[in-house]
Amino acid sequence: MTRIGLVDDHPLYLEGLRRRLLDDDRVEIVAAVASVEELMACSDAPEVVLLDLHLPGCCGADAVEQLVRRGLRVLVLTASSDRDDVLDAMSAGASGYLTKQAGGDEIVDAVVQVSGGGTYVSAALAGYLLRDELPPTLAPVGGSGGSGGSVRTAWPGLSLRERQILELLARGERDEDIAADLCISVHTVRSHLDRIRAKTGRRRRAELTRMVLEQPPTVTRRGEIGQF
Repeated sequence: MTRIGLVDDHPLYLEGLRRRLLDDDRVEIVAAVASVEELMACSDAPEVVLLDLHLPGCCGADAVEQLVRRGLRVLVLTASSDRDDVLDAMSAGASGYLTKQAGGDEIVDAVVQVSGGGTYVSAALAGYLLRDELPPTLAPVGGSGGSGGSVRTAWPGLSLRERQILELLARGERDEDIAADLCISVHTVRSHLDRIRAKTGRRRRAELTRMVLEQPPTVTRRGEIGQF
């Protein structure tokens, strides 16, 4: 069971979220407060903090940084889907980002993934960021028997497979999910991730996620993945 803290200054949303999460035996709520300062005053520290970005006092990326410095994992849960808000939060050390349109099951799934050391950006939000922020510098991918997706030429140091893995990672998928999606082994996925880290200098999954959201390396279409 993961200990969580809820930080949101909208009383109705905070209470509704608290009631919804009380029904899930995967999490234990140790705090439900209106500010970062109130959370810091709590005697029982959470493992994961569900954080609204727009709070009184310490807020936004500053709030993320303050919580991360205390060794807490931060899952942003806010109304904003603005690209800059997502990137700023991930840059500040957030392990995940959800909008308040997320349902209870997705929120708990994200908490579990983040508590295990992973990252989570909702598929809808990641898809929106990856789709709408692509520049015109895209080149078609050649391949046997199909037109493939498109690959950003700004990432010449990464293979097509590495780019596909990065995109799936940015969508919040676990190594096991990526392996199943690409029909490769988990060991192969992790070997690719090790090479990606060596090439990019980004070690943490949150850093890799932010890199992809800032400058998406690929646009893949399921069912058009070649053999590598």
